[in-house]
Amino acid sequence: MTPHAFRGLHPALASALLGAVLLASAPLRAQTAPTAQPTPLAAPPAQGAKPVRIQLTPAQQKEFFTARKAQERRNHTARQAILRDGLRCIEAATDLKALGACNQQERVAYRALMVREREETLTLFKRLGVPLPEASSSRPEAPTGRSATP
Repeated sequence: MTPHAFRGLHPALASALLGAVLLASAPLRAQTAPTAQPTPLAAPPAQGAKPVRIQLTPAQQKEFFTARKAQERRNHTARQAILRDGLRCIEAATDLKALGACNQQERVAYRALMVREREETLTLFKRLGVPLPEASSSRPEAPTGRSATP
């Protein structure tokens, strides 16, 4: 039975029915010979594969934990400051344009914080001699901004 058989049903009901059908047919699928082609309902192997964990020595683990904890504290404080500044800006806003400027200011501050966090983490990895994690290919590239021409 394919997901198309549930077309026209409420999405939650269709999802529940499909799950029940898959569970009921699991013993039957387990008894059949494996096929070269994955079934359309099966997840691609890349999605189901667990990422390889980096093995750290006990000394590296201790240093990594200490540095990450300090970094998280700084970042938490920075996020609180962004929210405080944003609230002050919102309270001072007198029109929609000013309110939009407040939101834009917060977005810029969060992006800057994210860049700093990433740089700190990469510096920590390099200092510990740990190989840098590979970028995820399943996540699309972040937009670089709005284009000037439509």
